[in-house]
Amino acid sequence: MSPIRAFQRGEKSASFAFLAVTIAALFAPNLAASEAASEAASEAAPESVSKASLPAANEPKIIALAAGWEFSLALDTNGRLYAAGNNGYGQLGLGDGKNRDVFTIAKSLKAQKIVAIAAGNYHALAVDSGGKVYAAGLNGAGQLGLGDNDNRNAFELVASLEGKKIAAVAAGVYHSFAIDSGGDVYATGMNFNGQLGLGTSRDNADRNVFALVKSLEGKKIVAIAAGREHSLALSADGKVYAAGYSLRGQLGLGAVDFAEFNETFTLIAPLSDKKIVAIAAGGGYSLAADSNGKLYATGANDSGQLGLGDSGVRNDRNIFMPASLEGKKIVAIAAGDSHSLALDSEGGVYAAGDYFCGKLGLGDKKSRNVFTPAQSLEGKRIVMIVAGGDHSLALDTDGKIYGAGNHASGQLGLGELDAEGVFVPVSLNDR
Repeated sequence: MSPIRAFQRGEKSASFAFLAVTIAALFAPNLAASEAASEAASEAAPESVSKASLPAANEPKIIALAAGWEFSLALDTNGRLYAAGNNGYGQLGLGDGKNRDVFTIAKSLKAQKIVAIAAGNYHALAVDSGGKVYAAGLNGAGQLGLGDNDNRNAFELVASLEGKKIAAVAAGVYHSFAIDSGGDVYATGMNFNGQLGLGTSRDNADRNVFALVKSLEGKKIVAIAAGREHSLALSADGKVYAAGYSLRGQLGLGAVDFAEFNETFTLIAPLSDKKIVAIAAGGGYSLAADSNGKLYATGANDSGQLGLGDSGVRNDRNIFMPASLEGKKIVAIAAGDSHSLALDSEGGVYAAGDYFCGKLGLGDKKSRNVFTPAQSLEGKRIVMIVAGGDHSLALDTDGKIYGAGNHASGQLGLGELDAEGVFVPVSLNDR
C-alpha cells in the first residue's frame, strides 16, 4: 500500500500491528556482560549470527521481543538488536529494503547497547543504555519523531528526545510513545483519533517530533500500550488511562460518553479499584491484568479475542473478566490485531481470537472465543509473549524464542521452515 494513501484523513489502513509494549529498560535483567568480549564477538560475527562466529561463552541470550505487523525484533544480553521479516519500509533497520527470514543483527546500532525495543505497523524503536532513542521504518505520519515524514532504512537518533533519559518505548500502527526515567510521556505520529492524548480541545493533529503528553504529567507512567487507533498508559500506582478512538469500547470509558474519540488520557474508572500491573492494546480492544493475576478485557471481539466465550463487542462501562482464565494467575498479556495471548505464573501460555495462519499456535484452523492452552509450549518455562498482526512469539527462561503464525515475510525467523500452526523454536545460533 502506498504510504501516501495510507495517511489520508478518514481512511483506514488495511494492515495493523501493535505491540508492542516492550519495557525491557524497566524490567529486563542486567545487560552488563563483558563489553570487551561482546565487542570482539560482534566484530567477528557476520550479519546473521552463527555458532562458529561466537565463542561459546558469549552466545547471545535473548531477553526481550517485539512483534510488528509482518516483522519481529529481539534483544540479547549484550544489548544487540536482531530483526526478521518484512523490510519494505526499512523497519528492520538493516540499511536496505530486503526482507529477512532469519534474525539478523541491526548493524546501524552496533555502537549502542540497546535495552528496550518496540515494533509498530511498519516502524521500530530502540532505546540505548544512555536513554537515547533510535527509530527506523515507515514515517508517513511522523511516527519516527525525526522532524519530517521520510522513511528510514537504518536506525537514526531521535533528536527531539535528546536531553531526556528514556526508559521505555511503545509503537502503535502509526504512532509512538517514549517514557522517561521520571515517568513523563512523549508522543509522536498519527493523531487523527486523538491517540497521542495531546489535546484539551479536539486536538487531533499529527506530530512528527515527540511532544510531552501533558494529560499524563504527574502520574508517573511506567508502561504504555499503543494499539491501532488508541493508547493506554499505566501509572506506578496501578491506574490505567486511555486516549484515542473509542467507538468500539476499547477505552473502557463507555461508548455513550465518548462516541468517537477521546483526545486526552482519561482514567478508566472501572479499573480504578484494582492494582493493574500489565496492559495491552490491540485492533480496537484492550486487555489489562491486575496484581492478583486476573485478566480484564473490553472493546472489539469479532473473533473472540476477548476470551469471553462469544463474539459480541463490549462497549459499555463494564470491564469484563474472561471466565476461561479463572484460577490462573496471569502475569503478562499481549494483543495483536484480532488475537490475544496470556501468560500465567507457571509459564503457561493461552491464546484466544482469530486463528489466521496458525497465529494462536494451537495446531488447527479454528478461532477461539475462550483462552485455550498452547500445548506446543507445554513444558517450556515461558517468561515473555508478544503478538503481531498475524504471528506470535514467546520467550523462555533460557532465552529461546518460539514462533507461531504467518511466516510469509520471514517474521518468525525460521528461514525456509514453517511453523505449521504450532509454536516452534527459533535459533539465532545455527544460521
